[in-house]
Amino acid sequence: MTQADANGHSTNAAVPFPPVLVSGKAGDGAKQPSPNTLPPHSTGAQLIADFRSDTVTQPSEGMWAAMYEAPLGDDVLGDDETTFALERKVAEMCGKEAALWFPTGTMSNQVAIAVHVHQKKPGVINPEIILSKAAHMFVHECGGIAFHSRATVLPLEGEGESPFFSAKKMEENAHTEFEIHHTQTVGVCVENAMNGMVWPYERLKEVSETARRLGIFVHMDGARLWNAAVFQNRPLSDYGALSDTISLCLSKGLGCPAGSIVVGSEKVIKQCRAFRKLFGGGMRQTGMFAASALYAMEHNWGESMKRTHEDAKWFGSELEKLGFSARCTDTNQVWVKSGTTGCSWNVLATVLGGMGVKMFAWDDETTRVVIHFQTPRENLEKVLQILPQAMKQAREA
Repeated sequence: MTQADANGHSTNAAVPFPPVLVSGKAGDGAKQPSPNTLPPHSTGAQLIADFRSDTVTQPSEGMWAAMYEAPLGDDVLGDDETTFALERKVAEMCGKEAALWFPTGTMSNQVAIAVHVHQKKPGVINPEIILSKAAHMFVHECGGIAFHSRATVLPLEGEGESPFFSAKKMEENAHTEFEIHHTQTVGVCVENAMNGMVWPYERLKEVSETARRLGIFVHMDGARLWNAAVFQNRPLSDYGALSDTISLCLSKGLGCPAGSIVVGSEKVIKQCRAFRKLFGGGMRQTGMFAASALYAMEHNWGESMKRTHEDAKWFGSELEKLGFSARCTDTNQVWVKSGTTGCSWNVLATVLGGMGVKMFAWDDETTRVVIHFQTPRENLEKVLQILPQAMKQAREA
């Protein structure tokens, strides 16, 4: 049962669930919940590794405890104080006036773009958004910009070996003035990090300054901005200074079960709240998700995330020794090709799945390995121990 304190907040003074997770509230037998240990009921605890994404992490004992103990309200009615605390904290970290929690990163991106299109250039009947050809918003969000914002997208290739376009290329391709035959550019979206790679800060700054000179908005898809900030050793406010809005995912590198958050001006976030309701994203007791994010920012960011970057590079180098061709990125992703192994990743991924290692085959020759805080070095070593046998089975299949 749940009791209430003098302020009307729910408390966990009765029987906690599950008792092992709640620090100091389950009687004399209570233990301190671990930030890294998965509870016994977690399906992730049964695996050696899950390389499919950093979205596959599951709440640790410590995160479950934080979620269980969080004061809750009704976020739609405006009284979930844990959600407000998270929004205030992230807005301040990014140097912005306000923030808003969303259930998903796709929704947070799409709402931010919709607000900008309606607010920035309300008289433009044929808006256009510039972004990278490999951007999540272009490739993996179901054409949402066209569907929700009635805007076209102009995808740009990177420069040379870099996946990122330059300010010069953006300006050369932008249509900032009305012309009867063309769309009109109203904004640019930058994804940071993108496929594991981090925008060089000075290039990003040039894109931002050029966009502002052209009078177009800058939205950053910062689904893995937490990783980018760790890689570049920069505060989030450095990226906030270059963007009108940022969407930061909470369920990737931070390891929360759900959630994303948009930061921006008070005016923009007020409109985001209305669009979130329109999109069906108004949720009630969101404080449990906000609590997981506050916990994750303390335990799963910083040095913990830096270790995942280091482990990714180490693991890539070990795969090279087995004959694979591994391209390490700036952060926690490794793109692996079959190399000289003679293995099909479609077959090898299936074999490994039966051994307790989950991964995606992007095609017959390629896979992506994503390292997260629940794939520690000792588990990576176990994967390397079983790989030769798995490769043998894959070749014989």
